[in-house]
Parts: sequence; C-alpha cells; structure tokens
Amino acid sequence: MQLAPNQKKLFDSFKRNPWGWICLQVRTEDEHDKENPVKPFPRKPYLEAMTRFWLKNNWVLIEKSRQLMMTWLMLILHLHLAMFTPYRRVFLQSKNETDSRALLLRMWNVYQRLDPWLKAAVPARRTTEPDEIQFGNGSIVTAIPKGAHHARQYTCSAYFMDEMAFLDQAAEICGGAWPTLFGGGRFTGVSTAHPGFFEEVVSAAKNTSAIRHEIMHGFDTWVGRPSEIGDTLVEDPLAVARLHYSADPDPLTQRKVDQARSAYARLGRSSWFKKEYEIEYRALSGELVWPEITRETHGLPPFVPPEDWHRFRIIDPGFRNPTAVNWVTLSPPGWRGCVTEDGVLVPVLVFYREIQHKGLRVEVIAKEILSRSYGERFQLDLIDPSADVHKGNEVAGRSVMELYQACGIPVTKANNSVEAGIDEVHRRAAVHGKSAGLLICENLENTWREVGSYRYREMGASFLAHNDPVEQVRKKDDHHCDNVRYICVANPVPQKKKLTMPPRGSFGYEMAKMKRESQLFRRNERTAYNVFTWKR
Repeated sequence: MQLAPNQKKLFDSFKRNPWGWICLQVRTEDEHDKENPVKPFPRKPYLEAMTRFWLKNNWVLIEKSRQLMMTWLMLILHLHLAMFTPYRRVFLQSKNETDSRALLLRMWNVYQRLDPWLKAAVPARRTTEPDEIQFGNGSIVTAIPKGAHHARQYTCSAYFMDEMAFLDQAAEICGGAWPTLFGGGRFTGVSTAHPGFFEEVVSAAKNTSAIRHEIMHGFDTWVGRPSEIGDTLVEDPLAVARLHYSADPDPLTQRKVDQARSAYARLGRSSWFKKEYEIEYRALSGELVWPEITRETHGLPPFVPPEDWHRFRIIDPGFRNPTAVNWVTLSPPGWRGCVTEDGVLVPVLVFYREIQHKGLRVEVIAKEILSRSYGERFQLDLIDPSADVHKGNEVAGRSVMELYQACGIPVTKANNSVEAGIDEVHRRAAVHGKSAGLLICENLENTWREVGSYRYREMGASFLAHNDPVEQVRKKDDHHCDNVRYICVANPVPQKKKLTMPPRGSFGYEMAKMKRESQLFRRNERTAYNVFTWKR
C-alpha cells in the first residue's frame, strides 16, 4: 500500500522508536476494569526503561513481581519486531499449549486495535492450524506447544518464553531453541520466582556479570559475558533484569500489592507472597502446601450423596506404603452457595468416604472397595499412573492397574502433574461465596491428617548440593493428598442428562413416571434421615 507523505514519516518514526509507537498506537485489555476494559498502554517510567533495556540486549531474562505488565510489554515489543522488520520468525511459548495460544490471541487483539492505515501498511491474518499470525512483509509469529522438538524445527529470529520458571523441560527446550538464535537472534525469558532451570540461568548470568546497575528504585540489571549453561554455550552475553513491584510507585499498583499481601496473610500463605511478589525463590521451603484448607472452612458433616450426583473413586496403591482410596462426589452448580470470583455458580467436590490399608493384596482391597460402593454408580475411577508399570512382582505378570481392572474396578491413569494439581486444589479451595469448591467430610481422619501436614521439601545447603533446586513436596504421608490432586486436576464437570421420555399416555410413560416418583421418595426419605442424625 502506498502511504501518504505524513503517514510514511510517521511509519518510519514508529520503526525507529518502538516506545513512541506503543504510546500512540497500542491499546490493551484491563481484566480488572469491567466498565472500560480497553485502554491505552500505560506510560510508566519503568516500562519505558525496560523497553530500552530490551532493545539494547538480544538475550534478556526478567525475574519479576506479579502484576507489572511484563508479559504485555514483551508481546507488544515482539509484535513491533514482526511488523516493522520483514521476514522475522517469532516464537511464543508458555507453560502449556493453551497459554501459548492465549499469548498469540493477546498479540492479535493489539494488532486489531491499531489505526487502519497502519494495518493496511502491514496487513496480517491469523490462522489456527498452525496457530500463528502471518504478516504481509513475510514475518510470522507462531504459538508453539511445550516440547523440545518444536524448538528445533525452525531457525527463528526471536523466542519469547513466558513464565519460564514454570515451563516443563525448560532446559531441554532452551537446548533446542538457543542454537537457532545464535548470530543475531533474540531470546527473552520472563517469570516470577520459582526454583529450577530459570533460577540457575539467572544466577549464572549474574555471576558472570562485572557490575550490577540500578536503573531506578526496584529495577536492577546485570549484563554478563558469554557463558556455558548446562551443555549449551551461550555466545551472546546474557542480560538479567530484576523488576520489583516497588519500581511502580503508582498508588493503584501499590494498593493492589497491599491487597494481595493481606489476602495471602489471611489464608496463611504469606510465604507465597514472598515468592510471587518479593522474588524469593525458596520462600516455600518447608511451608504447608495448602495452608488455607481448614476443618472450619472446608469441613462437612458425614452424609450420603443424592443418587443423581456424579461419583468418582481414586486409588493411590501401595503395599509397603499404605494404599489410600477416596470416594468423591460432585454437587450441582451453586450447592451451599459456591460461586467463582465473578459470581458464577460452580459445583463442589465433596470427599465423603476413605479407606487406608497397608500390606494387603490388591484382591482384598478391591473386594472392600466394591463392598463399600454397593448400590452406587461411578463415572470415573482413577489410579496413580505408576500402577501401570510392570515391576515383575505382580500376580501373573500383570500390573497393579490391571489387577484392579480384573477385580471389576475400571481404573484409568490419573494426571500426575504435581504443580498443576496443587494449583487446581488452590483454585477449588478458595472461598468466594458461602462455600469453597472443595469440601472434606469430618470423619475422613486420614485425609485431614495428610492435608494438614502436606509440606514443601526443606532446601538446606546439603539438599541443594546433591539435588536440582526444583521446588518439590515431601514424599511422606501424601497418599490421600495425591488423590486430592488427581481428582482436582481431572476437573470433572456435571453433564446434562438428556430426557428421553416415552410419549405421554403410553405404558412406558406411566412406568417411567412411577420410577421417577419412587426415586424422589427414596431421596427425600434418606435426606430426612440424614438431617435427623446430624441434629442428634
């Protein structure tokens, strides 16, 4: 497209000065403002300083506090790179494929809000397979899923990794991506504090740096020398930026930080505030994993779930260690006043029965599970995925999982993603209405004992000298806690039942009506009995 003289002059100015382009053109979404969600990008000094720091260095690692808009800023800068520099290939990656696609959607929304003449000068279209933005100047921005093999497929110009510290196999992914960037490519890693590969790389870059430079209060930088990280030699100097929330003196930002500090303290999770806001990597060492779960808030008197509620069984098998089994039911949305932060009605997961045995064979435990489950129908049976491993000491060469299946319990492997499971339990345990989304009956003593003692592993000097500094929970008395993680990360949701009633007046209709009335009578009778026993 042929630009007018004034537009051509402005286009060249935007190309030379990304911050000027951001201030005049970029509008982003503010998820906290429901009345006016789309706003111009804030012109804050620390954001301008970070822009200049990023433009000056090709390899940048940013350790930060939460809610400082670093992800937004890096997405916008990579959009500028693709729009104003032809034939650039940019990769966006986050903790999982869904988050990576969300990053690309954010970038696409920023592009859509640019002035029409600028979009006409650099046209773009978005595709879903693969999920990418293709620009008219030959540049491509691609959202890639996790996995080291994706990073090796192409030679890219820039690689942006969001929440790098929480990315599975971050070392392997970087080992595949970094060689494609040597010779002028860019790498940007942004994350809040979390022990692991990101902390290792940041520490190595700081150790090779000759000097620490304070850009402003709360914003420090280090520019190191070429160094070897793991098995990879990083030829370009690694630049590290540490961005603390004190870099933004805006009263609104500081008020949000104070609210977060109070909320974490109220839940007994002050260590989480230190980790996510004060950038302390090992603040959770030895701390409770779920300190917010208490009998007062998440306890429930024993009860029998109604027949139409979905039911689940979760098994964490063992022999030398105990075998833990939990029965869980899913309530209708809004039961006991359970809502999300936005007021949406959501169901409640209720742990209503448990057993725990040590040194018993699978056949004996399976028999007890079936006897305790008499008259109930289950939508899902989960088991620890390690139960599908053939260890050579099972009966007739079958795994523990296969033995349970042979006994009539159709178990499937659970998702053993520890970090995702812990986060999902935190989400369900939060109380926004009258009830939390996760309740445990008060008579489940083993479950309550383990949840109350479930802690992160201590990280002393001896441990760090012989282990990778990854934040891990202690593998002790955690069998029922594993079951809690398994069912929460499975994210069961109630399904709407299709009504297939026979025609009115037919014999089948009358029989179905009688059956329904009988079910309602039995449910009301059982509810009255439960209320009577609780009152006694």
